[in-house]
Amino acid sequence: MLQGIKAYRSNQLNKAEQLFEKAYQLSDTSTTALYNLANSKYQQGKITEALPLYQQLTKNAQLPKAHMATIQYNVGVAMAKLRQWQEAIEAFKQSLRLQPNDIEAQQNLQMAIHHLPPPPKKQNRTAVSPPPPPDNAPLTKQQLEKQLQQLAQQEKQLQKQLQQQKTKQMGTNKDW
Repeated sequence: MLQGIKAYRSNQLNKAEQLFEKAYQLSDTSTTALYNLANSKYQQGKITEALPLYQQLTKNAQLPKAHMATIQYNVGVAMAKLRQWQEAIEAFKQSLRLQPNDIEAQQNLQMAIHHLPPPPKKQNRTAVSPPPPPDNAPLTKQQLEKQLQQLAQQEKQLQKQLQQQKTKQMGTNKDW
């Protein structure tokens, strides 16, 4: 494991990946080896390989809150790199639930929200206002909670609209 850390710090990421992989195989319960393996893959641009490793770590309930917050943050960043904005938002929310004062997670949450496509507009419905564009000022806990509530409300409305569309489609396709 120490050799892997040395290789990682000297930017020998491929070597570090191999050493962390070996360390994890020797002790498949080592969250440190798995985390370092995920980080070395991520740093090499192997995001689709790093993401499942981070997600595997999120299932470990015995990790301290600070570590879990960092892992959730990394999941959010990886999802954002893959332009999976809704998943990135959920990961950043999880991170902020564990560490509400994490400014980087707040800023990345704002960025991911900003990249969400607007919900489809209906003529008879009032349009949901998109979230304000992100600024670089950190959010207070109250502002963050308000933003999370707004997101939840938007999600409910979108789910309702999708359900109504699905119901309409199902109603016209009857063959009797």
